[in-house]
Amino acid sequence: EPSAAEETTLVMSGRLRLRPLNAPRELARALGMDPAAAVRAAGWTRRRKRYELRVAPEHAQQLGLPVGLYCARSLGGCLIPAAAACALAAERNATWQLTDPDADAASAATAAAAEGAQSGGRSTAVVAVLAHVNHGKTTLLDALLGTRSADFEPGSITQSVRPSILDVPLTVCGGASSDAPGGASVYGGASVSLALLDTPGHEAFGGMRAAASGCADVALVLASLDEGVQPQTREAMRHCARLGIPTVLALTKLDLARDGTAAALDEARGCERVQAAAARLELAWAVEA
Repeated sequence: EPSAAEETTLVMSGRLRLRPLNAPRELARALGMDPAAAVRAAGWTRRRKRYELRVAPEHAQQLGLPVGLYCARSLGGCLIPAAAACALAAERNATWQLTDPDADAASAATAAAAEGAQSGGRSTAVVAVLAHVNHGKTTLLDALLGTRSADFEPGSITQSVRPSILDVPLTVCGGASSDAPGGASVYGGASVSLALLDTPGHEAFGGMRAAASGCADVALVLASLDEGVQPQTREAMRHCARLGIPTVLALTKLDLARDGTAAALDEARGCERVQAAAARLELAWAVEA
């Protein structure tokens, strides 16, 4: 569910600033209406302990969303598409304008790159974590960072570029080195600092993935064992190849290889299913790069 810091005001210069997907409480507050009413007007329905939004083929283009069923655990996760938000604003005679989050992300990436150039290079390596939707990016980062970001994401998917700092002990890195980006040393102390960029995997957020790739020193491209290489996997590979950044390919959800036990995970590398998935991942990289 969006935090208070994330729910910044939508009203600027007397106009309602609408995004492709809008937080219901923020939108309702700006329009002076009940959040539950705004969610219902956007097509969300309450079923048992969750909310559902079913996008039919005839409504997909109007809403700007792929056909399918979207679920949320709470009212705050029921994001309202721009088309529905515009209709609500029009009913209340509010003046509105659409904003582009991809353009904002690109501007932030450009500013970060300029700042790094002025300082003579970054002292922290930036790693863009890229993958298709629901392939385990946020869950992996939660495990590394000791956080629970995946439990509180609106709509149960990542919808922004989220940076985190991870300090990796030198014993894990295998020693010290001064071959850092821009000539700066990233191994000056007892640990290495990595700036990890969690990125959205949904088709709608291609601009955010491109912006994150553009300011990264290294890319980590993930593919889940159950679904393998998907459209956004290939898109991420093309971004990395075009930019010429070092790229690491990895499989997630290896617990599906056997029975999910620790012993099975130890044996996963030699599992025929895992080896076949790894070969397909490497083949996709060879094709896209």
